[in-house]
Amino acid sequence: MAAAYACAPASCNTSTQSDDDTSSKTVGIVGAGPAGLVFAKELLEQGMDVVLFEMQKNVGGVFSRTYDGTMLTTSNVLTQFSSHQTGEEKEPLMYTAEQYVGYLESFAKRFGVLSRIHFSTRVERIAPKSEETGKYEFTVRNVSPRLETTGDHDGGINNDALMRAEWDLVPCSDEMRFYFDHVVVCSGVNLQPVMARWPDMDKFRGEILHTMGYKNAEPYKGKRVLLVGLGESGSDIALQVAKVASQSAISSRSGPGTVTPRYLDQEPADLITNRAYYCMPDEGTETLWRNIFWWSYQNRKALKDHATNGKWALDNYKRNALPTNRFGTKNTSFMVAQAEHGTAIHPDIDHFTETGVQFVDGTTFDCDAVIVNTGYKGDLKFLSSSTGGAVDDDTLADFGDVRLLFKHMYHPNLGSDIVLGGFARPAFGAIPPCAEMQARYHALVLAGKKELPADMDDRIRRDRDFEMKRYPKDSPRLSALTDYLFYMESMADLIGCSPKGEFLRKLNKSHPNIHKRVMFGPISAHAYRLRGEHGADFAAMEKYYGDLPFSRFFSKGPGAMFIKVHAMLLNIMQGLGYNLRGVSGEVHNRRGNTCA
Repeated sequence: MAAAYACAPASCNTSTQSDDDTSSKTVGIVGAGPAGLVFAKELLEQGMDVVLFEMQKNVGGVFSRTYDGTMLTTSNVLTQFSSHQTGEEKEPLMYTAEQYVGYLESFAKRFGVLSRIHFSTRVERIAPKSEETGKYEFTVRNVSPRLETTGDHDGGINNDALMRAEWDLVPCSDEMRFYFDHVVVCSGVNLQPVMARWPDMDKFRGEILHTMGYKNAEPYKGKRVLLVGLGESGSDIALQVAKVASQSAISSRSGPGTVTPRYLDQEPADLITNRAYYCMPDEGTETLWRNIFWWSYQNRKALKDHATNGKWALDNYKRNALPTNRFGTKNTSFMVAQAEHGTAIHPDIDHFTETGVQFVDGTTFDCDAVIVNTGYKGDLKFLSSSTGGAVDDDTLADFGDVRLLFKHMYHPNLGSDIVLGGFARPAFGAIPPCAEMQARYHALVLAGKKELPADMDDRIRRDRDFEMKRYPKDSPRLSALTDYLFYMESMADLIGCSPKGEFLRKLNKSHPNIHKRVMFGPISAHAYRLRGEHGADFAAMEKYYGDLPFSRFFSKGPGAMFIKVHAMLLNIMQGLGYNLRGVSGEVHNRRGNTCA
């Protein structure tokens, strides 16, 4: 555990140390989910002293308190940190929540992070930096889940509540205070439920539940259930409920984004993502994706898509819902609910009645329960100056739209003193590798090896414009939304670890096997360990990439054709002066924006 920053329950004084001495810097991290853990790891490696505060009883953040049967929607290949592979890459899979928490625990143990975490501890307030000590004061309190009684005859404690550490946490200790030079907030975008409101909700005689409170479908056996929203968890819950309900329906205001199955042709579907797609102008990439979806529908039997019979691919094709313009619903559970259990899909709710709802198209649905999947938001009130926190409310309001921060991390008013971690959410791809890139950069900044750019305001504007225009339908409601490779490359440019440009061309000559997989294999974060502060262990990289399989997609259909003609097209486009994303220099798209 980090040394002597804690004083309980009264405050205390600590000696200040020179800011030039990296080893003396102390960092308080809020949250021990994937982002908090990887920030701690990177900061420790730069010689800083770190303490983490986690409200739950285990690492994992949202993954430690999920509903039964939760499965991630990105494969282990895309989700793992670049510094911690487990050998499972040989047979890619989709982690269950329990498996992923296990992965995070092994990561935390390996890098000495686990012993630095205060579990079941909530940060109540982070006070402004003291003029006397130059440190931020954390006020924290131990908490425990509010215990529930089961319906069993013995009236015992619900162990599920203990294991999941309910959102409703009860203080169980006096306040304690800790002191730090820097603050990293990794509490995430999924901390507090957002409950939509409709007219006459109070008239409804049944149950209305946010998915935050959903554990499993057992309470809905034999009932009529309406499910609101088609996010990824909403899609999964729709199928769980449809299997046991007497009748179920889904209400969606705008429908799903780009729908893809978790598995396609008996392998994780995201294995077909690769850097080479980004070498094309947007028009070419969009045409390619439309061809992929049409081919997938035509070959649905060969791809063993028995669950939906290719409906997801045909639906994307008809709606022009592509990974380049829509947020991804990366599971097809709601379509299975439709096909196998008769779940109907309706538009948005107009108003509630005593017995159900009426939709905006005038149709109705009588139901016993409504499960609302209308998302979550972050909760940063512990920073608010209105309650004694370190951040004035105007600045804190900007945190509500992280596109107003540099790389979704740095507010110009706060610099590197107080930053957010893990608030970059790719439409396709995974949050943890994005958080890892943030952590690597921030650790270098605090170590004095990198500086925040002088033109931060201009970069924020350009990034914001790009993200808003790339995902025009989804960006207004998902402020953390970004493009995976664009974001990873922009962070890599700041760190100095991007594998593109001349380095990539040289890699093709020196290590052709690695080059082939960096270009055409899944977009693994390991590509960003080929360059950087400590260089690459190419022997280890040869083994990692040698074990990493290509998607079967590239042995047939448009995938095989894409690989065959890619080199030719690349040479032609470079000859015509295209600045190719993911391969050379800056990152451009047809709209004239630059994500630098």
